[in-house]
Amino acid sequence: MSYWDNRICRTTTPPPTPPLEFRLFLHLIMANANHYQILGIDIQANDAVIKKAYRRVALANHPDKTLRLSTAEIEQRTKIFKLATTAQEVLLDSAKRKSYNKTLAQAVRPSSAPTARPPQARAPARPSPARPPPAPASDAPGFKGPPPPRTTPKRPDAFQPPKFHYFGNPKEPPQSRATQTPPAPPPPPPQNTHPFTTGSPATYPPPKLYFYTPVTETPQRTTLTLSNNDKWSFSIGISKKYEWVLGPKLPFLGEETKDMFAIKFRLRRTTTSPTTVFIRDVVLTVESTPDDRSIAVSSIFAERKDGIDLWITMAGIGAAPTTIPAPVKQSWMWAWDVGLGFLVPFYKTLRATHLMFYPQYPVHAVGVDGVVPTKEPFPKGLPAAGLVEMFEGMVFVGMTRQFYCQEVKSEGKTFWQLAAVGHV
Repeated sequence: MSYWDNRICRTTTPPPTPPLEFRLFLHLIMANANHYQILGIDIQANDAVIKKAYRRVALANHPDKTLRLSTAEIEQRTKIFKLATTAQEVLLDSAKRKSYNKTLAQAVRPSSAPTARPPQARAPARPSPARPPPAPASDAPGFKGPPPPRTTPKRPDAFQPPKFHYFGNPKEPPQSRATQTPPAPPPPPPQNTHPFTTGSPATYPPPKLYFYTPVTETPQRTTLTLSNNDKWSFSIGISKKYEWVLGPKLPFLGEETKDMFAIKFRLRRTTTSPTTVFIRDVVLTVESTPDDRSIAVSSIFAERKDGIDLWITMAGIGAAPTTIPAPVKQSWMWAWDVGLGFLVPFYKTLRATHLMFYPQYPVHAVGVDGVVPTKEPFPKGLPAAGLVEMFEGMVFVGMTRQFYCQEVKSEGKTFWQLAAVGHV
């Protein structure tokens, strides 16, 4: 049993000497390393590389991993953990990262303007070699001999990491006492200003109750990313085939979300562009769940003549694991088209599609005989049962066994998709 597994067992063995990698990493921290050096990545690293590097640093320096270390090393590792958390938050936000990269460039780029150099950095004017100043006579009063020869100041090491503020602009050159003014407070960190963004990023240690749902846009998708105190961490990207009419409807702060998390979107159709014609309507990426449980996903798409409602629900499957889970190697990702309205060419009030995704084979939904349920009462956990509860008078479209329950493989994982399409 490794010493670092102190959450599983206790040992009286004294803490080992920190490995060489940690001591070198600590040296970088004390030398004011930048965010990329903190995570040990290149400046061109993408989001996947950033997340992987953060997990590696956070796993080695999390407060739960340092309970049996000395007080000094606990403080050092806690500082590393906080810096890594800040680095990840900045580098995963495109606006923050762009501003941060600009700050780094200003910190290391020499200025070409003559006024950019501080007065004290200029070398004192030397007398012209053609007219040397007259030397005083050796018997003159107060004569102490010639001054020692000047030596050229040593230039700073070009490979030394630049020194800068972690949360502000680069340090300004010192001013003379006559003109020195109190330093201005550092500007607040840039915030995601999308009108549908809600909540605030978690601080460290995280508060008892919090949630943060920044919304970003690309030419292909509008994406909501969510994290909260119940350890949900996921993103939902919706194609620009649909426009968001209102902000997403989320659970109230403090509402129990450990077993299930549901989000409602209000949408309307837009003109399909070349950048969206071949992409899926929804992409759901789940990074973490409460107690690292497997989840089932539900997508209900209800289209009326005056608008569209989309519900996406994630529900925990099975009991929480009793052992400490291994680090997440890759996230779960689902991608699907929300509406199968082409199966309902005519309708009066609404047409609806309910898709459900299970990580295990849904025996309760098909049965050993392989018969597709077509009449009420539908067993709970079937997509048709969800539509009947929501909409009275629902009439369903008949489906084949293969279309009703499809086996889907994505990102090296397998799940089963159940479908129900109806109209009123």
